[in-house]
Amino acid sequence: MESAQRHAKEYKYICPTVLDPEMSLARWVGATIRPEAAVLTPKGQLLYRGRINDLYAEVGKKRPRPTTHDLKDAIQAVIEGKEIRVPRTRAVGCDIQTPENKP
Repeated sequence: MESAQRHAKEYKYICPTVLDPEMSLARWVGATIRPEAAVLTPKGQLLYRGRINDLYAEVGKKRPRPTTHDLKDAIQAVIEGKEIRVPRTRAVGCDIQTPENKP
């Protein structure tokens, strides 16, 4: 938890830091890739799931800088009371290992 809190402070996150060692939240929202983001309502409705941005076109193929900011755009839409334009995107990264899908 200390490491996660340091990371949040370093990157100036203002949202709560949550650890999910049993992967129950990840399973609940349907996350399958690290990193994959989810935006939920206070009642738990999933509004967005997918990549943070498009910095990685695919595993091992990094752009000089992202051209889209999918998570930021989704959060901004929620703040403004608008519909999220693209509620699902494909995250690029490593598969999440859970007890159900470990080889």
